[in-house]
Amino acid sequence: MFAEQSSACPSESDTLFYEPASFTTIYYRWSDILNRRNLLALSALAIVVLMTWMPVSVGYDSEYDTAYRVNLYGNGSAAWIIEQRIELKTQTEVDDFSNTIAEVSGNESEMSFFSDRINSAVNDAVTATGRSMNASDFRISASIDDTITGRYGVVEYSFRWSNFARICDNGSLLIGDVLTSGLYLPENSLLIIQIPDGYDAASVSPQPDSGENNALIWSGRRYLDSGEPSILVQQSSITGIPQSYLTAGLTVLALIILIYGALAFRRKRATAGMKIESRPEKDEGAKPVGGVSTDERGMPADVDSIEEMLKRDEDRVVELLRSRGGVMYQSDIVLEMGFSKSKTSMLINNLKDEGIIEKIMKGRRNLIRLKENAKK
Repeated sequence: MFAEQSSACPSESDTLFYEPASFTTIYYRWSDILNRRNLLALSALAIVVLMTWMPVSVGYDSEYDTAYRVNLYGNGSAAWIIEQRIELKTQTEVDDFSNTIAEVSGNESEMSFFSDRINSAVNDAVTATGRSMNASDFRISASIDDTITGRYGVVEYSFRWSNFARICDNGSLLIGDVLTSGLYLPENSLLIIQIPDGYDAASVSPQPDSGENNALIWSGRRYLDSGEPSILVQQSSITGIPQSYLTAGLTVLALIILIYGALAFRRKRATAGMKIESRPEKDEGAKPVGGVSTDERGMPADVDSIEEMLKRDEDRVVELLRSRGGVMYQSDIVLEMGFSKSKTSMLINNLKDEGIIEKIMKGRRNLIRLKENAKK
């Protein structure tokens, strides 16, 4: 997915890129589109393109014990959050951890130990890189979190590391040169590096185990060598516009194409009706698929039919969930229904918006659960 890289900033002539999600989910070849007289095909294409741009949800592993989260900023600084979790299986353990929360809050000895260790690491990075840096905003907090997999006691250590990333002449950010001693990720641990809005990961070494919404995720157990992970981050290819703005723009564009295609198609039908008062039925004409009227290529005949088809598919997903006790993983729904991942994601989001199901991240997958009022 990502290009390998050296530890140096790129020159202006270098072409480094992040390979986006495959466009194989676009089901219609351009030659087919050019041959379509029905402008409604453009609407269908817009929907498919929009779904291609939608991020694929890959949740953080819910079973981790330790997570190192690095939120990178465009000025090269980074907010670090080191989260440690322990499962609380009994009420006694919950009560004991509640006492720990009080002990952690405002513990000057613990804060001093934490800040001394971080400052030592930052000083080593300054010596290795020759770059001015400092650590600040040290915080320690504790809480009890209830999740689908159980109840956990969570302790978070956080701080801000200025000039964590090297800023190249062309505005790119190079991450990794400060990690002079490498990093060991024990069993059930995660390293999560969040790329800032308006930037893309041009190259990464070693390859991450997974990713979600511009976050790169490595899982333990593994040892990362000195300078790893090494990540080159560049401004987004479309004039550095944040991904959230791009997604909103594509959504508006898709809706415009959808509306235009529908109006043009209906205008064409109305014009044809004025010229031809009646037409004989053909044996080879359009046949309904699943009760929805389609044209000779299997496309829905009008916008109402598209909505009807989507509603029928939503109902099929609900019936499948009911037959499985009301709970399934989204990936299993894809296999059972035979839909594409993009279409399944769209149907699931629609059902969630309608209050029929709830979507819960469990591990690296989405758990889909029917709400009580929809199980009957």
